[in-house]
Amino acid sequence: MTEQTIQSRPAVQQASAPYAYEERIGGSWPQALTITALFIALAASLMFQAHLLNMVLIFCCVAFGFYISRRRASAKRTLPISYGLASQTVFAVAVLALLYPGLDDPASASWRLPLLAVTTLLFHRFVTPGYHPLEENHS
Repeated sequence: MTEQTIQSRPAVQQASAPYAYEERIGGSWPQALTITALFIALAASLMFQAHLLNMVLIFCCVAFGFYISRRRASAKRTLPISYGLASQTVFAVAVLALLYPGLDDPASASWRLPLLAVTTLLFHRFVTPGYHPLEENHS
């Protein structure tokens, strides 16, 4: 009875869909620009204490994070996880070093926000892991 029950169950199937994305160093230009725009808008709203705008921008950042995590889930992993963690940690420390002292002094936003924009764009375009569509080879 138990042999028959085990044999009648369908075999576990592997995912039939191949990877749609591959992980490489650096994100695409549209993704890096979107992250930069969201980050700068959020930093400006924090510096100028626009609380309602903070909530809207945090919602947008979370929604964009869900979109990116769908790419990450269907990506072929080629980089070590430690690389992603290390690059995001360095980015977070750089952002906090630029942003935190400026929260009490909105006048410093004239130089902090452009520097934060350049830092965010460079990190997300050239340093942090990005998920790029796989090129299909048609023979």
